[in-house]
Amino acid sequence: MPATAVLDRTKELVSFLKSTEELRHVPIVELEWLVERSDIFHESVGNLLFQKGDDLPYLLIMIKGKVRAFTVQNGGQRELSIAEAGAITGMLPYSRMQHAGASVEVLEDCEYLSLHKDFFPSMIQGQQKLTEALVHVMLNRVRTYTTRTQRNDKLLALGKLSAGLAHELNNPAAAIVRSANLLKDHLSVVPDSFKKVISIKMAEAEVDAVNDIIFGKLEAVSYLADKSLLEKAQMEEELIDWLYDKDVEDAEDMTESFLEFGICVGDLEQIADLVPPAHIAPVIGWLNQVLTTEKMVREIQEASIRINGLITAMKGYSYMDRSHDRQEVDLHNDIYNTLTILKHKIKKHNVEIEKDFQVDLPSLYGLPGELNQVWTNIIDNSLDAMDEGAGKLTIITRQQGDRVRVQFKDTGKGIPQDALSHNIAPFFTTKTIGQGLGLGLDTVMKVINQHEGDVKVSSRPGHTEFRILIPIKK
Repeated sequence: MPATAVLDRTKELVSFLKSTEELRHVPIVELEWLVERSDIFHESVGNLLFQKGDDLPYLLIMIKGKVRAFTVQNGGQRELSIAEAGAITGMLPYSRMQHAGASVEVLEDCEYLSLHKDFFPSMIQGQQKLTEALVHVMLNRVRTYTTRTQRNDKLLALGKLSAGLAHELNNPAAAIVRSANLLKDHLSVVPDSFKKVISIKMAEAEVDAVNDIIFGKLEAVSYLADKSLLEKAQMEEELIDWLYDKDVEDAEDMTESFLEFGICVGDLEQIADLVPPAHIAPVIGWLNQVLTTEKMVREIQEASIRINGLITAMKGYSYMDRSHDRQEVDLHNDIYNTLTILKHKIKKHNVEIEKDFQVDLPSLYGLPGELNQVWTNIIDNSLDAMDEGAGKLTIITRQQGDRVRVQFKDTGKGIPQDALSHNIAPFFTTKTIGQGLGLGLDTVMKVINQHEGDVKVSSRPGHTEFRILIPIKK
């Protein structure tokens, strides 16, 4: 290229760089230094500038075109950003990056300027404003990446909690719907049974005696839990024989309700002694109607209580109806709420939870929402580290002078020794893609530091322990 053409091209590129937001305060002479030492490359639509993991020893500045950065996660592509003319990427001064953290695909034919990192020492020594501008770009990039990754980590954690809650809520909700439908069908046959019962002529004292037997059973606690399968089968057989002997219809169906409420042949004999022989079957049928209705109502009540408990735990966990400022923290209550929120995962892994809590543990003064993130991250990591059906998590709380000590011990596979020194570092994770973003333990460290506390980790196969100390003082 003729010298005049080279000069014109240099001026054109310097003018373009001067027009960008990141380099507009850099002196022209320093931008000329950058252009003169850079190479110009072109790439067509569909090509990759580089792939994740590639060596990337170049500073790259987009002159024309459009590219997108993406990473592969769970077998699919997740877009990270779109860059157009003026965007600065690749290696930057003082950056410790050695390999590309994402792949970059060309969306529109592009032209870009490339400066090898070998020129960085002379840039740092002689091109002060240019160096400052590029360092500022690096800091913004780190800040943006951190914010995005933390947001993704929170969304991932929220997704896990939501999935667990949805599963936990689905069971009692389905039970309510099922019992409500059965109750509706059941009540449709009550009028016919009531018609048979109301036609019976009995003395008031006899009616009261039958009522005492029936409703006394409703209030009593069933004793069947202590019976063996053989004993229950024998009781069921005796009930069926008795009911058939009294010409009671649907005898087999009735025995389930009778046994559940602890009604045996002796109870039915008492009722039979109070009722005219011709009306024993209708009264026993009415008894079954009452017990069946009570059973369905109890199922609906228990499912509703379970749902209410989950909602209460979630409200307590998130502190949604309380201030987000520092306040008194009931540590045990918050750990219980966290375990409730993670109950689905605990059941899925079939992990035993042992709680060794100091009864008179003093309250902390801190940020409960942030502390709940600590308990969640540690417990969640412990569950992931344990094989299903073969793990135990022990949680211990003690007062230690003017601080509270919280220990989490699990019997999982442990943290590899070569990774132990990094386990608090942001973005470090030993999990496979999609299982974690490596921010959990970094969050633990930041929150505990915020509370002027201390975190210690020890690990070997079969035993990993997190020991956390938090001051009690306000």
